Amino acid sequence: MANSKIEWKVIAESIAMMAIVLSLVFVGLQLKQSQVIARNEIDGQFLENRIEAVGQINDHVNVWVRGLAAEKLSVDDAALFENLLININDITFFTALNHFNLGSTEDARINIDDFAIFLHRNPGARRVWEARESRLAEGREVIQFRNKAGSNKFPFPYVEWVMQALEDLDQTIE
Repeated sequence: MANSKIEWKVIAESIAMMAIVLSLVFVGLQLKQSQVIARNEIDGQFLENRIEAVGQINDHVNVWVRGLAAEKLSVDDAALFENLLININDITFFTALNHFNLGSTEDARINIDDFAIFLHRNPGARRVWEARESRLAEGREVIQFRNKAGSNKFPFPYVEWVMQALEDLDQTIE
């Protein structure tokens, strides 16, 4: 009778251990599925934003083409071109940031590298983007100096990665 109790105890403990292992496997599968869903949502949002941005570009295609080629633009057209470019930049930034926050640095870098290739191939876009980022960097330095906040550096190095990709392209393509 004592042996029978021990055997049942071992069987019950084994079943409990298997249940714990199975529940952990199930949680792992749910986490993986949630990550796939999140990535698909990011890609879907990217596509929606891209379609909207392309529609805006199509509405002003003459300004877009001249701006990309670094042609002289009127003040109004220059502002329009910069806003169209900011839309593309923001789509790239937030898509890459979402991938980065999901732990996929590789997907983030793909988005950033694609944007850098676009800038490299379009001198007007590159000039406007670099000028804007320079103005923003100067403003951030002033704000950080006045706040004496020390290191408020954003943990996602978007601008640095774009600039590095541009440097790599400059060195290898030209």
